[in-house]
Formats: sequence, structure tokens, C-alpha cells
Amino acid sequence: MKINRINRILSAVALSIAAGGVQASVLVSNGSFENPGVGGWGIHSSIVGWTGGAYGIEIQSNGTVSGVSAIDGGQYVELDTTANSRMWQSLTTTTASTYTLSFAYSPRPDNSGGSASNPVEVYWGGSKLGSFTAKSKVGPWLEVEFANLAASAGSSTLLEFRAAGTSDSYGGFIDNVVVTVVPEPEYYALLLAGLGLVGSVVRRRRHCK
Repeated sequence: MKINRINRILSAVALSIAAGGVQASVLVSNGSFENPGVGGWGIHSSIVGWTGGAYGIEIQSNGTVSGVSAIDGGQYVELDTTANSRMWQSLTTTTASTYTLSFAYSPRPDNSGGSASNPVEVYWGGSKLGSFTAKSKVGPWLEVEFANLAASAGSSTLLEFRAAGTSDSYGGFIDNVVVTVVPEPEYYALLLAGLGLVGSVVRRRRHCK
């Protein structure tokens, strides 16, 4: 009987942890740009999860540009399709939580316009977080993270990437866009209470032997 009770408590704690993980993983849809599969490259007005500006969203698959492979999966986005382009996604958020944004950036290594062709800007809730250029390059991909981001008022926050260099069809690459929610203090309190209850039951069981 007591063993069954311990198992039920452990299962509840595990489900609580899993629920937090699921909430974090689904905030960005299609963050590695695997949908649709293009088998080379293609420009789309919008793709799963993302809306494109006037010049659409260009997806490239591994090897389309010599020496470039996605940091996650088999595809990535180039910003600057036929001209400077942008893409955005509206995320479901709450002002009670804070968020962490991470993504990977790389300049296009074979561009003919030099470093001026590569800058990419990132915006959160309409505010510019930063700009990244070829000079930022560390290895094939630069992994970027912004922590403790506040959500916009209401129930959603806009995440946007923009090409900001020479408008010449040679732009920076973006891949593996992830937004995670920082758990609220109540989540940790509930988790600790559950673990404490497990410990209490185990101790009582040992004393009863």
C-alpha cells in the first residue's frame, strides 16, 4: 500500500516536470525551419509558424551554399531573398512570466557583397534586441541567447528577424530558434513540496520496519 502511494507521488512529480518541459518546447513553431521540406532552396510568402514580409522567406537545405549545414535538422533560413526580407511569429505569452530566446546566426560565406551583406536584426515585442554581422562569426554558427525577456501586454509577443545589410540577395542565416518560459516561483514551490512529501513517506516507511 505504502509503495503504491510513493509511486503515485513520484508519478505526479514527474508529470509536473514534464508539463513544464512541454510548455517550454512549443512556444516557437517550426523553429528549425524543417517544414516545408525544400530539397535545395525555395522562397515562400509564409511557412508553418512564420509570416514573411514583402519578399518572403527563403529556406535552404544543407549544402545549398557550399560548406553550410543547418545547426539543427537539415534546413535553415536566409534573410535577404531577392531583397532584404523579414519574418515574424506571434508567441503565446503572459506578463506573469519571463522568457529566454536563443537562436543560431551565420553570415553567408560565399556572398559577393562582403560583410555589409550579412547583418541580421532580432526584435522582441517590437523592441530591437541586437544586430549580428559577419564580424560576430565564431565558427560556422554563432549561438545567441537573450535571457529574462518580459512579455508584451496581453496574451502574445511578436518575435521578428530582419535582414539589415545590402539588399542584394546575399544575407545572413538563421536556425534553431527556441523560446523557453522561465518557470514561475509557484512551480518550484509545488515541485519542492511534492519532493518533500515523497521524503516524508519514505522516512515513515523506514521507521515502520
